[in-house]
Amino acid sequence: MFPFGRPRNIDVLLAHASHHAPLDEKVAWLQDLVDWLRSPIAADERASIKARGGRIQTVRIRFLLHLLDRNPAWKSNVAGILRSVLMEASAIELFSSTGLARESGFVSEAINRLMHAILPSPTNERELDALFIRIFRDESDPEWIESLPAETFERILELVRYDSNDPDAIFIPLRAAMAKSLMILGPNIAALGLSESLRSRMSDPAIDRSPFRSLSHCLEDVAELLGSGSAMALTEHPSISACEREIQACREKIADVYRHLEEAGVSVTLVFQLDYLTAAIQRAETLVQILLPQAGLDQIAIGRRFLAALVQQSLDATGFRQLLTDNLDLIARKVVERVGLSGEHYITSTRQEYWQMLAAGAGGGLVTVFTTVFKFAIGKAHLALFFEGLFSSLNYAGSFLIMQFSHFSLATKQPSMTASALAGKLRLLSHRRDLDDFVDEVMRITRSQFAAAAGNVGLVVPAALLFNWMFRQLAGRPVLDSAYALKTIQSLDPFTSLTVPAAALTGALLWLSAVTGGWVENWAVFRKLPEALAMHRRMRVVFGDERTEKFAKFFRREIAGIASNIAIGVYLAFTPIFGRFFGAPLDIRHVTLSSGALAFAVSSIGWAALDKRAFALACLGIVFILILNFGVSFALALFVALRARRIKRAWVIQLVVAVLRRLRTQGLQFILPPPQ
Repeated sequence: MFPFGRPRNIDVLLAHASHHAPLDEKVAWLQDLVDWLRSPIAADERASIKARGGRIQTVRIRFLLHLLDRNPAWKSNVAGILRSVLMEASAIELFSSTGLARESGFVSEAINRLMHAILPSPTNERELDALFIRIFRDESDPEWIESLPAETFERILELVRYDSNDPDAIFIPLRAAMAKSLMILGPNIAALGLSESLRSRMSDPAIDRSPFRSLSHCLEDVAELLGSGSAMALTEHPSISACEREIQACREKIADVYRHLEEAGVSVTLVFQLDYLTAAIQRAETLVQILLPQAGLDQIAIGRRFLAALVQQSLDATGFRQLLTDNLDLIARKVVERVGLSGEHYITSTRQEYWQMLAAGAGGGLVTVFTTVFKFAIGKAHLALFFEGLFSSLNYAGSFLIMQFSHFSLATKQPSMTASALAGKLRLLSHRRDLDDFVDEVMRITRSQFAAAAGNVGLVVPAALLFNWMFRQLAGRPVLDSAYALKTIQSLDPFTSLTVPAAALTGALLWLSAVTGGWVENWAVFRKLPEALAMHRRMRVVFGDERTEKFAKFFRREIAGIASNIAIGVYLAFTPIFGRFFGAPLDIRHVTLSSGALAFAVSSIGWAALDKRAFALACLGIVFILILNFGVSFALALFVALRARRIKRAWVIQLVVAVLRRLRTQGLQFILPPPQ
């Protein structure tokens, strides 16, 4: 007896199998059969099967084959159904396009898949790729198909041939479809491989020597020879070895393009095209291996892996999320790397660099005083929402750009950049002993952040107090009236206001601005804008060759910072505006701006009239803002950087343990640099 108990409906299912039914009914029957293979079982049975190193689908297939051997009538009907589906449905689309993009660009493919997920699409029962989607629609299907033992897979093939008048003719339509698919794949590979977007990024862009062109001719020769019936003589035919050489050469060309992308920026469309090209070449290679068996290759294993790959790719072909993951992975990594490169400038190593960071932070705090004053002025003007957001974004972005060009530092902009740099160094670890050097880097980052934050807050408070005193002397009144000042203090209360969620949101916006800067830099480098500016004819005439080249170098060096500073200005300004427009509780809390605002509010009210409890809660709110601005920004940047660089979780766990150990023994060096 079957050791794990068989489902009660399998006998009924086999009894209703009929190879005389219409094709759509046969497909529906196969769909029910595969559903039975996947049907859940009890936990103890699942554990027992897993302990034996098997899968429930494999066990059920073996039971099914055993059951059919005992019932010849059922076996004849099931074999007839399988043969009918294979011979009546066309497999050309299955072999030539299933799992490969059906659109020429990333955006059009994304829209196509999104519409497929939303709207119902007609099913062509005469196309085997459409039947695949109906029958194999579970994410676990590719795994159990690939894990089928060779003997089980051979028994399935024997079942297809059972009670057939001409067993050799069963797979002829499939072989013919594979040969025709080679004639489709070849020109597609050549067209994309010879496109200007790819050739311009190859070390040798010559068309006449392109392996993509040669591969297309080889595949066409193979398909024609197969069609002429001389397949047996093809195993030693020159076209076979030529195909193998050209496939390897094509892969080298693709690797050449990827190396160029590593240096000169990434495009989503280009990555999409490279993914399609790689998959199409792999498909063509597999079809050649199946059609023309080579010595030393396990045909059963190749066929089983190919079937599993087709099922997996048919599932992925309709997945919108999978498309994003496959094509945005490289561009995400390049953006993270560019952000991390900017983050290197915010990491201090010596005491001199530490004091320079402290001074740069103080300069950032001084500029923030004037940013806060303009923020109050814009708020008191009661402008229309759009103009309030516009002038606020100009205020923030202008202040941040002044800091950039003055080489000042804003502490809250650093975590997202230093986290990316940290993840980049984690990728270079090769041994556990390297963790000591890596923890040293963590200590340098931590005290660099502390120096910048201390400089920001340490100067913005006294500078705000001094500015308010001077304003009172000149204007006869403080910057803020008592009601506005009291409202400002109360808005920083972490328990009765939006301070905590707003501070976390601000941390996310700070991280997003760094990503925006990295993306803009990647876009500019990919489009070769610095080179275009350096060679711009009109600029050279007006400004001269030397100044034009200096401007191009300046643009290349500063574009990421300019973009991120403008982005954070817009994000901080328009987030509250959108919140008010839609009635959502959206607000921002930036630690340096909030510290300056609190200093203005306290000096405007006066210490004697100040509500000490409200002031203490506001100070606590500043602490929460500091932690959340830094923590959320750093955590998001580190998480995305680790995923983009494919860093193993084990390294991260070891890192955390090493950092805690160092914090226990040398905690002071996380704040102050050592003497040497």
